[in-house]
Amino acid sequence: MRKCIDLESQPGFQNIYAPQMQQAIDRGLQGHSGDPKNIDWGYDLPKPQTEPIIRPGDIPRVEPKPPKPLDPNMPDPVNTTGSYWDTLFNRYAIQPVRKLINLFPNPTIQGGNKSLGSFNGFTGKGNWGRIKTPKGYGGYDIHVLYHEYGHAIDHIGGMLENDSKNPLKETSMELLDGMQKDGVKLGWIINDSAMYDYIEKNGLHFVIKGSRKMNIAKGSNKAKAESKMKPGDRFRIIEYLVTQVKKDLNKATLSKDPVKIRRAKDEVKKINAVFDADTKRQKDAQDFVKELVAISKQMKKSMPDYNETGMNEHIGAFTDIIDAISGGEIYDRELAEMSQNIYNLGSHGTHPSGYYSGRQTYAGSVRNHNMDTIMEFRRAEVWAQLFLFYAHDGGKSKNTQFLEHAKKTMPETYKAFETALQRLMAIPQSVIDDSKFHRHT
Repeated sequence: MRKCIDLESQPGFQNIYAPQMQQAIDRGLQGHSGDPKNIDWGYDLPKPQTEPIIRPGDIPRVEPKPPKPLDPNMPDPVNTTGSYWDTLFNRYAIQPVRKLINLFPNPTIQGGNKSLGSFNGFTGKGNWGRIKTPKGYGGYDIHVLYHEYGHAIDHIGGMLENDSKNPLKETSMELLDGMQKDGVKLGWIINDSAMYDYIEKNGLHFVIKGSRKMNIAKGSNKAKAESKMKPGDRFRIIEYLVTQVKKDLNKATLSKDPVKIRRAKDEVKKINAVFDADTKRQKDAQDFVKELVAISKQMKKSMPDYNETGMNEHIGAFTDIIDAISGGEIYDRELAEMSQNIYNLGSHGTHPSGYYSGRQTYAGSVRNHNMDTIMEFRRAEVWAQLFLFYAHDGGKSKNTQFLEHAKKTMPETYKAFETALQRLMAIPQSVIDDSKFHRHT
């Protein structure tokens, strides 16, 4: 959610087709200001606004509790406006996070219905952005607020350390290497290059679902190929290719050309390897979610304030981390197979199809036109989810099991997150006061 600023430094700006500008127009015409009758030109290069997690089930309305008087003995109480949001931080956030909130300039916070959940670094009062978050939904208020404030910390940290609003300067850039290492180790990232190599060499022309045709021109690179894929199509294409390369081998065998036969056999081997790796990843992810479900059940049993504190939503935050690191590919297969499984990512929480890739959304548009934007969404959401786990004190029983599980299973990513966050906490007040983005400008 970045607005037009420092255009010359934005990835892809020199591209004559200006895909980011096309996205801006597309998004504006869709009325993303919250009122479908409005045209919203508040698009932020190089990415559109972040969106909340898709989560199953309804969220009941709960009358917000009135702010409690500040405990005079509380260290570093948040007292930005004396608001409802301050109360949520003072009740459930750990002291280092409260201290960081007090240190950093504060974004505008706008409360509303349960569908809200975004941070925009280029709107709101002053220079520090605006959070839109639910108000009046019990623990869900805490869950979304902490997540979106994580986005704000990520962005504002980049502003203070780099004197820039360029998203490529955000603090979460430091997570990318760890995400890659952990993702490969956990089996969430696989090498599917053989699939796109085949498409580039041969193109694709077949009926993919019902009467819908998949047409990808020969010579299309991965970005062009993905832009043709609707939700679930990536895995449907893999399934198709498993059959197609066998047909290619049969054709080569009939030709009796040893070179063609060898090449066709090699394609069969490579495409089958992609299918097998994708299948193993699906199982690995479901096994991981089984662990998350077990943790969540234990927390529900032992925590008297499990729902009140929003801890019941943490499992969806963790499955979204898996969704982000896998580039939405695990969720894409779930959409293709349409299987109901409690251990699916979609049973707990993901972002919409196309959010973490260059594939299409349900609306049929492509929101991400280059890898900088794609990776920006992935690392920004992982940062915000980790911040959520880190910030929450665990309620009455101080239960931080999801945080500990993240440390254990994603050591490289978490180490990078914690190192960067500790550095932000140590920024001198003088640096903030001297920033060109100072709150009073």
